[in-house]
Amino acid sequence: MSDIARSKEKNGRFVIFGLVIFALIIIIPFLSHSIWKSSGSNEWRLKIDKDDIKVWSLKSPGTCLLKLKAQWRLKSKLGDVVYFMRDPTGADDFGASDVRIFEKQESPSGYSAYYAFKVDMPFPLGKREFVMLIHDSQDRETGTVEVNVLAAPNKVHPSTDCVRIKHLNNIWRFTPLKNGELACEAIQDMNVSEPLPYFISNLIMPNALHKNLKVMEELLKSKKYTNTDVAYIKEFEEIAESKHALSTTD
Repeated sequence: MSDIARSKEKNGRFVIFGLVIFALIIIIPFLSHSIWKSSGSNEWRLKIDKDDIKVWSLKSPGTCLLKLKAQWRLKSKLGDVVYFMRDPTGADDFGASDVRIFEKQESPSGYSAYYAFKVDMPFPLGKREFVMLIHDSQDRETGTVEVNVLAAPNKVHPSTDCVRIKHLNNIWRFTPLKNGELACEAIQDMNVSEPLPYFISNLIMPNALHKNLKVMEELLKSKKYTNTDVAYIKEFEEIAESKHALSTTD
């Protein structure tokens, strides 16, 4: 075989090898994404169980993001926790900046307000901006307060120094118990990694949720969030008295 023929054969092998590598670079991520997106059991699976806090994840077919659920107990008054959830200065304790609250409305039927703040998140996420609507209301039968947190990315003009969160739909529930504690549950459905790959959010959020709940527990012990005055929120004793009064009149 001539040198020219051997050179052509060698070049041909390099071309084929290069095409195979290129195909793998394109195909493997696509297949991985397709397999992950179509997978899921629609069942909650326990991921973290420590510090009296349990965190589960749920993967649904057709979605890429994991939903998270946490359950724990708090030794706090219901009003103090509601005050904490509404307090715009509380975001400072989680490293937030440029905190704003606007269009606040409060009545016996519930509370709502828009909140905006920025957070420096770990690499590779960088600075993120949250613009969201918070609404809470109390079930007068059970005493449970439900807090809904929804993304409102188009409520204010875009910022040029950070990425705004667009996918956020979280639900918090706090139920007063006879022993003075609160049974707490949080459902988290959010994407903090966009426009980066979704697996970053799936990877970091379970531990981030657990950490934030521990911080919340410690903050609620401070004087700032003790014996606060929150209109229209009834504690366990008040709800029990109301039920007793109704039963005696019947």
